[in-house]
Amino acid sequence: MSVQFIIRDDDLSYFTPVEEINTLYKDIWDIFPITFATVPYQKGTFAGHMPLTHWHTKEAYPIDKNKELIEYINDKITKNQVDIALHGIHHTYRFQGHKMVPELIDDIKEFESKLMEAKKYLESLFNISINTFVPPSNTMSVDIATILIKNDFNLLNLPGVKRNTRSLTSIKHQIARLQRIYFMLKYRFDSPIQIIDKKRWEVGGYALTPSMNIQTLKNAFLYAKDNGYPFVLATHFWEHKCILPEDTKRTQYDVLKEFLDFVSKYDIKPIRARDLVL
Repeated sequence: MSVQFIIRDDDLSYFTPVEEINTLYKDIWDIFPITFATVPYQKGTFAGHMPLTHWHTKEAYPIDKNKELIEYINDKITKNQVDIALHGIHHTYRFQGHKMVPELIDDIKEFESKLMEAKKYLESLFNISINTFVPPSNTMSVDIATILIKNDFNLLNLPGVKRNTRSLTSIKHQIARLQRIYFMLKYRFDSPIQIIDKKRWEVGGYALTPSMNIQTLKNAFLYAKDNGYPFVLATHFWEHKCILPEDTKRTQYDVLKEFLDFVSKYDIKPIRARDLVL
C-alpha cells in the first residue's frame, strides 16, 4: 500500500516573497504538492519569516495585500500543486522571562469568532474550503484545541509532550501523548500514530530543520511505510537557505532534495493535506 506523503510548509504570509518560493519549489511541486500553513493577518513580531524592519511594529498585515502572492498561489492551487491550511491568526510571540511564548498558548478573547472569520477570509481569497489547522510553533492551550476540535478542524499536530494541549478527560488524546513519549524514547523519533475522531483527524509531522539528522528522518519514514501510517514532512521555506551546523557546504534545501530522492525510491503517494484518507 502506498505511503501517503505530505509536505507541510509553515508561515506563508503577506511577507512571503513569490520569487523565493518559486525558486525553491518549481521543480518539486509537480510531484510533491506543498501544503502551506498560512497566516491570514500577520502582525509584527520577532520571527524568522518576518523581515527585521517589521519585528517591532504592532500593525497587522492581511495576506490579501500581497496581490502578487495571492495570484501566484491561486494558480498553483488550480494545478493541485498547493494546499492551504490555517496557521493561527496573527502568528505573534511575546516574551515571558527569557522564553518566547507563541500566540495560541494564551486563550485569545473571542477566539472562535476570529477563527471562523479567518477561515472564511482565506477561503474567499483562495477559492477553496479550508478544514486543516496548524498551530504556530506546534503548540496551543487546551481551550484553543477544544474550540478547533468542536469546529471540526483536522490538525496537523499531535498532543503536546512537555505541555499538555488537549483535554485531560479525552482518553484518546492522552494515550497519543504517551505514545509520543514512547516513540521518542525507543526509536528517537516521534509517533506516527494518528488520531481519528469521527470524520476528522490529527496527524503529527517530522521536522526538517538545519539541525535535524537526516538518518533519523529516514528511519521515521521507513517505520511509517512499514506500518501503514501517513508521513508528514514539516518545514519552513525561509530556513531552506540555512547552512548545516555539521556541514558548511550544504544547506537545509540540499537535505530536502536528498530526502525526497530517498522517499521516491518507495511506493509513495504525494498528496495535499486535504486529500489525506485514514
